[in-house]
Amino acid sequence: MVNMAASSQSDCVNGPAEAKPSDLRSVLVTSVLNLEPLDKDLFRGSHYWVPKTQRLFGGQIVGQALVAAASSVSEDVYVHSLHCYFVRAGDPKVPALYQVERIRDGRSFCVRSVKAIQHGVPILICQASFQQLQESPLQHQFTMPTVPPPEDLLSREELINKYLRPREYAFALLRSCLYFRLCLYRHCLASPFAVPLKICCFSGPFNVVPLLLQG
Repeated sequence: MVNMAASSQSDCVNGPAEAKPSDLRSVLVTSVLNLEPLDKDLFRGSHYWVPKTQRLFGGQIVGQALVAAASSVSEDVYVHSLHCYFVRAGDPKVPALYQVERIRDGRSFCVRSVKAIQHGVPILICQASFQQLQESPLQHQFTMPTVPPPEDLLSREELINKYLRPREYAFALLRSCLYFRLCLYRHCLASPFAVPLKICCFSGPFNVVPLLLQG
């Protein structure tokens, strides 16, 4: 869970003279996203950076709202859905209060609603859902079929020159910029029978693809 240790505003604004990358996470947790617990499900946040618009930075408000929501759930659940609505502009001169409402505590899901409040009115409304880590029944990746490795297969040129007739067709295909290596090439080009619905092949560019944009 998020560390609730207090941190002064000057530490976060100025920071150490030479901050190491390994320290950035600690600064983020202990300063930028740090909340002061006032009561059960009630927290107060501080603000350390104000953009040129002289309004609160929305990303920090969202982050603190998520920290407030996470402080009300057990450590075995993790956020998997977050919906935020900015309803008013924030005032950088006053702290924000984060009021957490426990919508539901299920067997594997938890739902929280958080309001970021300034001057007695919400500036942000946040809905967060937390879930236990578990394997999804949905699989979006097919299992790799049992086929020979691409280096053991005929190259595209070898395949076309060996099996494809007439030669005019072979010449047209050889001008392509991609290579293909079929696992069942005999059935695709030279068999008088119907071609199977599933054909396994490896494909890729002949040469290294050039970079169109360089920073």
